[in-house]
Order: sequence, then structure tokens, then C-alpha cells
Amino acid sequence: MSATAIQSDQSVNTKAIVLFHTIAVSLIALPFFWCDAARYGWNCVFAGLLVGVNLLLLIWVLKGFLQKKSVALMTSTIVFKYAVLIGLLFLLEQFGWRVNIGFLVGLAALFPTLGFIVYRYWLNLKEQTNEIV
Repeated sequence: MSATAIQSDQSVNTKAIVLFHTIAVSLIALPFFWCDAARYGWNCVFAGLLVGVNLLLLIWVLKGFLQKKSVALMTSTIVFKYAVLIGLLFLLEQFGWRVNIGFLVGLAALFPTLGFIVYRYWLNLKEQTNEIV
């Protein structure tokens, strides 16, 4: 087996993660819209978007570290990401926005996505051990 085949087997399928996260956030936010609580639904979608972008940047930074890219670039990306996040939340707070149950439920969309990532990783490990045996 060539080195590129091993690398492609161990790479993270970012498209599948984004698709799963989008479906999870949509299914979680849907009851808010059904119950005529659109404000909470949009806050849920906003929180899911923040979590999704944060997760994508985390995947990109970890891939960079594993591929031995510039440590300064990866570290500055992390610092910039959190500076933008804190600045955005501060700006929203200045406009009178408050965290509500919809936002907290949207943040909880991270857990099904992490479960999906762990499940995909476990399947990948199981396939690799079956190939070795």
C-alpha cells in the first residue's frame, strides 16, 4: 500500500462532517420554528453556525499541524478565531442581544456532530484492522 493511500484513508472527510452538522442543526432548530418561536430558532441556527465554523477551523488547524505546516500560521489562526468570536459576542451584547435557550440548544448541536466524528473514526479503525488481519 502506498503512502498516499494511507494518507487518504486517515484523512478527515470534511464534507461529510459539514453535511451531518447542517442536518443536526436543522433538526434541532425545527421544533422552535414549529412552535412559533422563530427568534429562538434563529438563535439556534446562529449558534450552530458558530459551532460549525469553529469546528471547520479546528479541523483545518489540526490538519496543518499534522502535515507539519508553519506553527506560527496555525497558532495565529487559533488566536484570530477566538478574537473574532469574542469580538462578535461582545458586539452582539452591545446591541442588546442576550443568550437564550435557542442559542444554548444550538451550541449543543456540537455533541451529535462529535459523536458522528467518533463513529466515523471508529469505522475507519475497524476497516484498517480488518485489512491487516
